[in-house]
Amino acid sequence: MPDSLEIRSLKEEVMQHFEDDRRLRNIRFNEIYNLIEQNKAMQTELITQQFDSQKALMKAIVNKETAERMLADEELQNQLTQGLRKLKVEMRNNEEINALSDKQHELENKIDATYDALTMKFKNSQVENEALIDEL
Repeated sequence: MPDSLEIRSLKEEVMQHFEDDRRLRNIRFNEIYNLIEQNKAMQTELITQQFDSQKALMKAIVNKETAERMLADEELQNQLTQGLRKLKVEMRNNEEINALSDKQHELENKIDATYDALTMKFKNSQVENEALIDEL
């Protein structure tokens, strides 16, 4: 039969093993926790980079669309101006120059009104695009 000293010694040895095992588990848990925190930080950084990239892409797309709209507006204005020039040449050869001249002024007024309306639309779209960019 084991004596009390041996039992105490075995008990202390078992307790030491439990303490060692507990320390090793705590170390492993801390390592896992640190890995999880590092992973979270890396994923947060990746999400931030993707957001910044998408924001820059949206800004580039909006700027491209704005530039295309401006070019289309300028092309339309040039076409209207050329059409007016041709109309002037034809009207000089016509006996009804006074009546056509009045029509020309009306058309110019309509063109100016259309141009003003297009300009306002373009400015409004720019404000909306800037608001959208700021929102992003």
